[in-house]
This record gives sequence, C-alpha cells and structure tokens, in this order.
Amino acid sequence: MEDKRYMALHEIVQQAREKLDATYWDYLAGGADTETTLRRNRLALDQLGIVSRVLNDVSAVDTSGSLLGQQLDMPVLLAPIGSL
Repeated sequence: MEDKRYMALHEIVQQAREKLDATYWDYLAGGADTETTLRRNRLALDQLGIVSRVLNDVSAVDTSGSLLGQQLDMPVLLAPIGSL
C-alpha cells in the first residue's frame, strides 16, 4: 500500500474520485433533488478562513471532545449522505 501524504483537501478528493466506482462516487459527492443544500454547504465552507496564530505554544495540543456523552480522541464525523 502506498504511503501518500496529502497537502490539500482537493488531493484527497481527487484520489477518492479516481479509486471509487463512478456509482459510489456520484452517491457520495452528489446531493438530492436540486442539490440546493450541497451548494449552500459549499458556499458556507468557501466563506471560512483559517486565522494564523503564529508562535502559539503547541506543545500540549488536545484534539479530544465529547459527543452525546462519549469521549472522542478526535471528533471527526461523517454527516448523513444524500437523502438518507
């Protein structure tokens, strides 16, 4: 298995699109009906920016959090897909 380091989100998306069957990719990346929510989500994400905090102490970073009473090391979740 290739150990690839990704520098940007679009690189991950490109690899997923190349490796997934077109039917699965369309289901995962598409939206339901008019895809209004998909467009709104993209617009909202495009309006976000990362604020650089130069020279911050990162010797003790804690990415953990809790969700519904369960402690998670890194709370990364996948929202419902399509019209599910």
